[in-house]
Amino acid sequence: MMPYKSLVNVEQGLAFGAMFKLIITMLSTTWNVGIITILIFVWVIVQAFRKKIPYLRSLVIFSVVVYVLVIFPVNRLNNKEELIRYFGFIQFQGRILFFFVLSVLLAFILCAKNINSVTSKTIYFSMNIFLVIFAAIGIINLETNRQPELYSDRSGIDFTLSNNSFNRNVYNSPIISFEDYLPGRGTQSSDSQIGKIYKLGDSNTKLQWKKSNYNSTIFKLSAKQTKKSKLNLAFYKKINYKIFINGKRVRNLSNRRFLLLVHEGNSKLKVESNPSLLTISIFCITVIANVIVYAYVFTRVINVIRIPYKKY
Repeated sequence: MMPYKSLVNVEQGLAFGAMFKLIITMLSTTWNVGIITILIFVWVIVQAFRKKIPYLRSLVIFSVVVYVLVIFPVNRLNNKEELIRYFGFIQFQGRILFFFVLSVLLAFILCAKNINSVTSKTIYFSMNIFLVIFAAIGIINLETNRQPELYSDRSGIDFTLSNNSFNRNVYNSPIISFEDYLPGRGTQSSDSQIGKIYKLGDSNTKLQWKKSNYNSTIFKLSAKQTKKSKLNLAFYKKINYKIFINGKRVRNLSNRRFLLLVHEGNSKLKVESNPSLLTISIFCITVIANVIVYAYVFTRVINVIRIPYKKY
């Protein structure tokens, strides 16, 4: 499965409006780095002109270039199709903001190492306090749906799947581009309330969703006759799928889709997917690294609180 290719830029007016109103939204044209990061960036720029710190100006220039790429309207260019062809996997230019934040963070660390220790610690702890406060306000605005209409893209999107709502919410989802995550292109239904239908089975089979959990889904499988049948379920490469029919594990006969030997009548189909050893290893390393970093930061904070600042 491959999502559609596009290049959608961040609109400055919407982004700054969302930033200063502490709004968190899924609208890609409003993505921003937040007030704290912008304040840090302004401070870093001032330091770049005031002090000769190695690599600082290079990081500032890199940050500016990245931000220009984020807000640049690619759709207005004559050769936009060519650019989308090669770089459209990004989809939303706001995703490049990661590199902007990373470069600003590195620049801040360089500045903090080269200026008065008291000043750098004061800025660091002040920014952290305001970051927590602003983040909390943004999450409250999101969860209580307090965004102005211009930024409100969440209303009507939250829903719970059930046997009664599955067809309505999956086939005629209120989420824009939700079809990216459905197998095939679908066929238009005669029922306007449903929209496109994505058949899970083929001419020989019919699937009815029963229940799901974090790593498996169970269907009622009905087959007209015993034969190989294709199941139109989302299939991702390099994922280890385990398939069970009536509790017995069966083999997938294809490396590109779900192709099974099904038997005539009704059966219980279970598709299970567990994380690979590499995924588990990376997760464990991430958890351990986070614990170490947070423990180190916590001990440093305690030491700063207990030990008075030295005079420089």
